[in-house]
Amino acid sequence: MSRVVAGLAALLLTAALPRVGRAQAPARTSGGPALLPFLGSGGFPRPRDIESGATDAGQMLAGVALDVPVAPQFLVATTVARGFQPFACPSCAPPGSLANIAILWSPGAHSAKWGLRLGPSVERTTFDGTRTGVGGTLALGARRGFGPLLTLRYHTLSGSRRPTSLAGFLAFRLGR
Repeated sequence: MSRVVAGLAALLLTAALPRVGRAQAPARTSGGPALLPFLGSGGFPRPRDIESGATDAGQMLAGVALDVPVAPQFLVATTVARGFQPFACPSCAPPGSLANIAILWSPGAHSAKWGLRLGPSVERTTFDGTRTGVGGTLALGARRGFGPLLTLRYHTLSGSRRPTSLAGFLAFRLGR
């Protein structure tokens, strides 16, 4: 009799375990890839203005970023954007573009929906010829799912004047 009870218990456990496993939500330690359309502004190098002598100018930015997780607390963020002046003027800086890649670390809980990300980044701009530089990225906002994300980037760019760029974006994260 005890063999029959043990056999039935083993059969019941074998049949029930897959159902219990499916009923539990899988523990996600990081979000999946995400697309982030954004608008922002930044200060970038520009050809020297004859009238004012200015060597940098503000630009409005429109672009998209792609975040790809590579580990529970790390992701690779790539960004492309186009800079433009919202109003035409004779002494305005010419339009340009930027491309950026960053490796961002997310301190705090792995599964947090909101939080901070920071890390080094490399940027290439075309606002005053082609310039490349290194710097840092800081982002605060949605880490998983849907939500807003505010990003700040500071870079020291190549060139004889050693100019810098500072940009800020407000993006909306579209991902898991």
